[in-house]
Amino acid sequence: MKNPIHKVTAMLLTCTLLGSPMLWLNTPAAYAEAAPDVQSVVTKEQAVQTARLAANLPESKWTLINSEYRTSAKDNWGNTLSPRWQLDFNQQDSKTYAGANVILDATTGKLVSMNRYSKDPLEESALTKEQAQQKAEDFIKQVAPQEFKETELTSSNVDGIGAPYKYFNFTYERKTADGVFVLDDEINVTVQGDGSVSAYTCNWTNVTLPPAAGTVPKERATSAYSDALDLHLSYQFSYKTNLPTVNLVYSNSMTENFMFLTNTAPLLIDAKTGQMLDRYGKATTPTKMSIAPLDPKGPTAPTPRTTSMTQVEAEALIKSSALLQANMELDEATYSENGTKSWSFSIRNSTSKTNIGRVSLDAMTGELMNFNSYSETSAPPSSSPVSDETIKAKALELVKKLYSGRTGSIAFINVVSIGDNPKQSGSTMKGVAFSFLKNGVPSPNGLQIVFDAQGNVNNFYGNTYYGNDVESQIVYPDPSKAITLDKAKDTFLKNRPVRLSYYFPIAADGTRANTPVLVYAPNDATERSAHYVDGLTGEWISLDPSTQKPPALPSDLNGHWAEKALTEFANLGLLELKDGKANPDGEITRGEFIHLLANVRGGLNPSEMPTFEDVPTDSKYYSAIETAVLRGWIAPDSKFRPAAKISRQEVATILTRVLGHEELAKHSEIFTLPYSDGDQVSTWAKGSVAILNGLGVMRGSYDRFAPHGNVTLAETCTALLKIQSYNTPMPYYK
Repeated sequence: MKNPIHKVTAMLLTCTLLGSPMLWLNTPAAYAEAAPDVQSVVTKEQAVQTARLAANLPESKWTLINSEYRTSAKDNWGNTLSPRWQLDFNQQDSKTYAGANVILDATTGKLVSMNRYSKDPLEESALTKEQAQQKAEDFIKQVAPQEFKETELTSSNVDGIGAPYKYFNFTYERKTADGVFVLDDEINVTVQGDGSVSAYTCNWTNVTLPPAAGTVPKERATSAYSDALDLHLSYQFSYKTNLPTVNLVYSNSMTENFMFLTNTAPLLIDAKTGQMLDRYGKATTPTKMSIAPLDPKGPTAPTPRTTSMTQVEAEALIKSSALLQANMELDEATYSENGTKSWSFSIRNSTSKTNIGRVSLDAMTGELMNFNSYSETSAPPSSSPVSDETIKAKALELVKKLYSGRTGSIAFINVVSIGDNPKQSGSTMKGVAFSFLKNGVPSPNGLQIVFDAQGNVNNFYGNTYYGNDVESQIVYPDPSKAITLDKAKDTFLKNRPVRLSYYFPIAADGTRANTPVLVYAPNDATERSAHYVDGLTGEWISLDPSTQKPPALPSDLNGHWAEKALTEFANLGLLELKDGKANPDGEITRGEFIHLLANVRGGLNPSEMPTFEDVPTDSKYYSAIETAVLRGWIAPDSKFRPAAKISRQEVATILTRVLGHEELAKHSEIFTLPYSDGDQVSTWAKGSVAILNGLGVMRGSYDRFAPHGNVTLAETCTALLKIQSYNTPMPYYK
């Protein structure tokens, strides 16, 4: 049945949308309200005119609401950029609500970046990838005609779900007239399904490039690259069914969810000498990762007790582990049998008695599950950071004590400084990763430990995702049947060959140098990317969505009322199947809902620190749930309950936040619900239910909304597909 939005709701929704601030227009502190100084060649008026022409923002429809002049913009490496103008526009009339952010080089007037968004539904479109590419190139020719002449299209893919919301991404890498690429110099364009350009960035280094002469043969560089390539076998999980499918792969990196990213040097070969270079442009000898159990003769699995540990036993084990600092004491104890039998204790400051952390362990094995400290240590800062070797020794001692029943199946992986910025190489926080071995091969499960500047443990994540009963059902391919390392390298080099490129080394102070060196390198040499070769077949496993074949459709979608929406999600490989079926009318869990939502609303944002104690880093929902916290869709708390069902009114509340209408939804007193069970909707969800009903995203049936009923897979996919036509902005992350 049709349920028109209530008049008051419609009026307030319109007023709120037209008057609400644009989330992403919260100006960064680095932008100062100041008049341009002598550095600026482009005046504000000229910048506004250029922005309007470049981004198609006619004055009759678009209003300039903010202008900032920045003299000290920095790039990702900390280098000072030329002065910038940041201009923010919005379009407000009775029918639309949209915003645009434009950044211009204040010296040249060149467009640096542009982002547009709208909260209004996009029109249906049958735009093809070829048509979208033409629109992208037409746009680049308009705003950066000279730069476009020095580019080559190297990547293109289609993202999003639902015809109106699909968007096309194109990357044009800089390539000189004599065929040499410039690493990190590129133009990126996003074209919406309606044909409009919604995003543009141009990263371009304005320096004189040295002649590409006197280089060693590519064959010699390829040989050096092959010798330095550190491929190793590992297991990967694919979550397309209730039980994960395990793949045996050769990989060049250890970047599974439980791992800290390995801060490895880029694979660069000096084009003049054929030697390997580090990120600083200095000759280096590459090191390779050695993966071996802590004790080759040690036990591979703990022997479970016949009965659970007592509280006294659990407390004694934790106190003897050296995890607790001098100012810490155990407080409230909780015993749980939710999946894994466990003891959990809050940790409080022994002086102030305030809660400063939590610790839990497996009550059947005595293994630590997690330890989280919420406050800074009271110890004075060290005069110098604790060395990696000292941290490694502390971690090994701790793991051998807490996981004494697995020393034959746990391997040390790495020690890294927490933080991605090269300037943070001396970070006071250190992360240590261990992997659980299966058949002597690293698996996606493992341990993470975070140490502070004094060498104290701040966090310890030790959960294995699956309990023993489920773990016994997972099939791990036999590594003895794997292809040889040489064959894997051949496949790797064929699909990721080196190219002659200019590379800007990292200077001693952590900034990016202004003078490039000529190197042979793969296209993503400066990124910490993982690449895979199937360990059994020798086939290249592409991570490019545009080259991947859609999975087989579930057998129970044909003729279902939500077949269209379900098929969209199935084609993206997001549905968990059992015996080839998706069970569209089955109720889904909180974890499953957030997994679907995060994967279709802009991708995942991995985090190294878990927010919820029941969603550890090795949970298959970890990245999705952390993304939802980061974007404000769900609130941080001690627990998330990923395995619990999720009600329709809970879903409505989350989707209202996703659409940016949470402030309006708080005024529950002004809404009238057109349902016979409207009085059963909780006060905190009333506004959200009304808004989503009015937008046509979630509606009831037979005059009922069933707010406390659990949402099904079909209902979820239908609602998520509908909100894809609302192109909402992403907030700045704090």
